[in-house]
Amino acid sequence: MRTGMRFVGFALACAVLLSSAGVQSQGLTGDEILARSDVSGEILGLGDFLVTLSFESRYQDGTAVANRFLGVSHREEGGREALLLYFLEPEDVLGTIFLSRTEPGEDARLWLYLPALGSSKELVSGSERGGSFAGSSFSFEEIGARSLASDFAAKLVGDETVDVGGTPRGAYVLLLTARPGADVLHPAATLWVDKETWITLRAESRRSDGSLASTMRVLALGEFEGDTVITGLESADLEEGVTTTISFLDERRPGVPLPLDTFAPEALASFDPVVAGLLP
Repeated sequence: MRTGMRFVGFALACAVLLSSAGVQSQGLTGDEILARSDVSGEILGLGDFLVTLSFESRYQDGTAVANRFLGVSHREEGGREALLLYFLEPEDVLGTIFLSRTEPGEDARLWLYLPALGSSKELVSGSERGGSFAGSSFSFEEIGARSLASDFAAKLVGDETVDVGGTPRGAYVLLLTARPGADVLHPAATLWVDKETWITLRAESRRSDGSLASTMRVLALGEFEGDTVITGLESADLEEGVTTTISFLDERRPGVPLPLDTFAPEALASFDPVVAGLLP
């Protein structure tokens, strides 16, 4: 993967999946805190969820590109989950679809549907999975992945106060080191994990020489169904010179359960969010 870290996957898979039902650490190790951050989505994550979100990516040459998506997610007890991102804007990419599906104990499988071709392509190779998603600072693989604990060992090195939208929040500071054999580009990272919600409020990944490769910070938190959710975050890929801001504009449950074939790769060509009742 390009940036070597997957901290954005928690928010993108489903913004509501980060609950405020956490408990103070009370002697937990760094690995245990990281594992709790990984599984925090399981508290509210079962069933179907809809979110409208925007990406704004800014480049070193001063140019920028904006995208708007409909996100549709599904999670089952046991860990099976799926994420579909339907491109709404700009008009020249309307109807493009990114699909991620994960089976328990397996890496996510990724597909991309392009309306001009009328077919879905599975992203298999490292270059395909590591390519930039919609010109952003995120790779396709980062959008589809959520777990860090399987690839990184974590050491609790202290606690700090992190400012989120003008509000100070207490956070555990974790130093992450890649496990032997882990398929990551950057071998080390630092996370700031919220003491109450287990949300990763800040993250930095580092190259083998210790230099900074990418950063992430939560810009704003809100509430959905009485729980804490991410409503804005910013990620910077220092290698590519791209900074992307994500805003979660609208979070909701669908009126009826989504048909299982919504997340079938072969059905992406016929997916229409208006006909499905997911958009006005």
